[in-house]
Amino acid sequence: HRQRPAEARPTPVSRRRRPLRWVGRAAVLSLVVAVGWFSGPTILIQMQADYRTGAGEIRTVQLDDGSSVQLDASSAISIDYDTGERRISLLAGSAVFDVAPMDEAETRPFVVQSAGGRTRALGTQFVVGRESRDQAWVGVLQHSVAVSLQTPPAQGAAQQTLEEGQSARYSAAQGVEKLPGFDLSAATSWRRGVLVFDRQPLGHVIEQLNRYRPGQIILANPALASRQVSGVFRLEMLDSALHTLTQELQVQRVELAGVSLVY
Repeated sequence: HRQRPAEARPTPVSRRRRPLRWVGRAAVLSLVVAVGWFSGPTILIQMQADYRTGAGEIRTVQLDDGSSVQLDASSAISIDYDTGERRISLLAGSAVFDVAPMDEAETRPFVVQSAGGRTRALGTQFVVGRESRDQAWVGVLQHSVAVSLQTPPAQGAAQQTLEEGQSARYSAAQGVEKLPGFDLSAATSWRRGVLVFDRQPLGHVIEQLNRYRPGQIILANPALASRQVSGVFRLEMLDSALHTLTQELQVQRVELAGVSLVY
């Protein structure tokens, strides 16, 4: 009798390919989430903003009253001057405000609104950074400011006066809290063309890097978010900084059409 030919059996899949398939699925899922997360707020900000900056763009805006605003990367403001107040809304990112003082010709107070709080200039120069919908921080570079919440907080102070060199964070949950150890020089290092991180969580560092370079860095492994990072990165060399960062932390990186996946 003629022997029946052996049936073809499927070639077993190597186990080594599984991590790559996992990375691929994680990348697709992360991309979907990232597109939905970033595009929605961006469109709304574009509609509201009078001035805004893109990734890596730093811009100084001269205002009609003689004040100026230095916009950090990925930041946006809207301006609403009326007869009673010089009011600016920080919609995203951070900005340094150099305020023309009040005098006989200019009697309107200068106020920056953001994340449910108000910062009123009592001097000339301060910075405001918006961290989320209901949280922001303020730092005083010259003279002083008065920080207050628009509605009473769940706990903590509803207002604080900050002197030169002092900083505070405010939110609806915690009120206005002074930040004694806050490094104001590092927080505004973008004005000098560098980013300075001193034992900052990797999740925060990646969030900041995304504001200064094209594309997106996505942390696919949440367990890495708390890893601490220190370093000084030049704004024009952030691609090489990311390469160095992933090497020193001994983590993997995959480039996928404008997205850097870190895991």
